[in-house]
Amino acid sequence: MSRWIFGYLMSWVWAYLAANWFSIALYLIVAALVCAALRKFMALYRGLPLVIGIIVLVVGAWTIGYRSGPVKTQVRIEARTETVEKRVPDEAAIARLRKQMADLMAQKDAAIARADVARRKAEAALAQLREELAAANAEIQRLLAELSAKPQAPTSTVNAMCISCGHQMYVGPGMRNEKIRCHNCKTIMSARSAWARMAYVLDRKQ
Repeated sequence: MSRWIFGYLMSWVWAYLAANWFSIALYLIVAALVCAALRKFMALYRGLPLVIGIIVLVVGAWTIGYRSGPVKTQVRIEARTETVEKRVPDEAAIARLRKQMADLMAQKDAAIARADVARRKAEAALAQLREELAAANAEIQRLLAELSAKPQAPTSTVNAMCISCGHQMYVGPGMRNEKIRCHNCKTIMSARSAWARMAYVLDRKQ
């Protein structure tokens, strides 16, 4: 036990001397100079310089030992608790969502197919309507052409005359009891009246 304590003290002393040899040497030099000065002062002033020198040596030794001693640092370690959140996947929910997604994709494909069929039918109906519209337009153009063309009575024989404007025209025998329209003033009259008007004019000319 004593060997262990003595070995520990010797190791501490050697470690202290190795760490503070410069301060110790400087202190010894200063102490030698102070002792020399005290010797001179004691020869002149007796015991007062001795008391002052002892006080100076004690204070200097304490200062050097305090500054060269190990510095104790108090480290405070705080315990910290961390909460780690771990997510556990719900396989049932994932499977249900995948099934819903597959159903929605199937519904989307079916809707796209129906829309494609409806588009084709609409295109076919539109093409048919365009054909009918073109045929109707052609018929309208033909009728307009017929309406714009003024019918002309045969010029070889003139046997009637408008009772309003005197325009000469031809009226066939098969229209004896029919109503006719003047090509010039659009007056409606009977065929007999037109014939009578023509006969009246011819009779007056004669």
